Amino acid sequence: TSLFERDYSTLQRLLRARIEPVKFAGIAPTFEQLELFGHYLPKATLKELIELFEELASLDGNYFMCNVEDQKVRVHRLAFFQMTTCLGFRQWLTS
Repeated sequence: TSLFERDYSTLQRLLRARIEPVKFAGIAPTFEQLELFGHYLPKATLKELIELFEELASLDGNYFMCNVEDQKVRVHRLAFFQMTTCLGFRQWLTS
């Protein structure tokens, strides 16, 4: 079923289509990974934690690093705000 009747035929067509195998996958730091890095490096800034993830991420021919430059720009612009709550940080990071 679909929300709108006009979308039902498209949904049916897509469900019948052949699924292409995934050839590459991008990785980016999750909130939990950055939180864990921050636990072990309490004096590091969020930007430094993101950069550390980029440096330590193990990539091969099947994976690539997602562009995290936008996250680093936001971190830099909001560095003067005190992100003291986990919820506030999570909401900001995923917006």
